[in-house]
Amino acid sequence: MAKKNAPAFLLKKKEYKKEFPTLWEGCDQLISSTPEPKWTDLTKHAITFSECAESK
Repeated sequence: MAKKNAPAFLLKKKEYKKEFPTLWEGCDQLISSTPEPKWTDLTKHAITFSECAESK
C-alpha cells in the first residue's frame, strides 16, 4: 500500500487491525465506526475512505 508521498509498504493480513488507524488516518468517521476492523472488509474500508476524502 502507498499513501501520497510516503513510501509503499507491505500490509499483512495479521497486522491489519494494528495498522488500521495509521492506514486510514484522516477519516475519523471510518476509524470510529470500525472498532474491530477485519481484513475481509478492506475493500469497504477503502471505498469509505475515498468517500471521506472527497467530502473534505
